[in-house]
Amino acid sequence: MKLSDIKKKFSVKTTGEPKNLSLTDEQYRRLLLLMSLGQRTLVRSDEETEIGLADIEQHVQSFSEKFNSTDLVSYGIETDMYFDSESLYDKTSEIIDYYRDLVFIGELANRLAARDIKVQGKTKKEIDIEELGRIQEHYFEEFDNNDVKNLRLIKQDSSFH
Repeated sequence: MKLSDIKKKFSVKTTGEPKNLSLTDEQYRRLLLLMSLGQRTLVRSDEETEIGLADIEQHVQSFSEKFNSTDLVSYGIETDMYFDSESLYDKTSEIIDYYRDLVFIGELANRLAARDIKVQGKTKKEIDIEELGRIQEHYFEEFDNNDVKNLRLIKQDSSFH
């Protein structure tokens, strides 16, 4: 899917009659965290691309004083825009890093287990799901205990392609 397609799919239309939404201070703080996670996940950090959500983000962040959350939202006088405070940015970064590690380790364990089954010469139909699970669990334990410290690449031939 192209970025332009994503923009079309997720763009926010700001027409219509506004509705009220009641939130506690804590619910508002969690909403800010959720918005920051979504924005940082959908918008590539190396580009100033928007996917049509900035208007709703600005609107929600504009209520930070009312919800006693100015520690999570900063305001740029020069830009006349709200943005995540350093505190919110750090919390979001911590969650994103944790999630990326989980996905990486999970994918690595799954691929290594599938490779080990394939090395045994078994076809997809012959794979015992319990055996695959045991092999995956072995890798999960290894990564839990040692991260990737013991992971080594061994070339099968004299060059990488």
